[in-house]
Parts: sequence; C-alpha cells; structure tokens
Amino acid sequence: MITPHLTIRLDPRLKAAVMRQAKRDRLSLSDAMRLLLFAYAKGEVKLAALQETH
Repeated sequence: MITPHLTIRLDPRLKAAVMRQAKRDRLSLSDAMRLLLFAYAKGEVKLAALQETH
C-alpha cells in the first residue's frame, strides 16, 4: 500500500523544537503531525490566524 506524502516548510528552529517535544513524548515528527492533523480534521483543535488590516 502506498502512503500519501505531504511536504511542509518549517522554520528550522520550529522543526527542532517540535522534534524535541515529540521525542520526549516518544513520537516521531510524523506521528506528532499525524495526530495533530487528525484532531484538527475532527474539530478537536482550533487554529487562530492573525489577519492584517489595511
């Protein structure tokens, strides 16, 4: 079975911080992202976006 891949761009410092936290939680970066995206898809995680007003 072929697993779809997703590529995202991250600031290197953010990636390192997420990888450290994932390691503490005994997860891979992919595991952490998969869990986050699954929770977002179910509406369990809300994202806030800042919008610039002109």
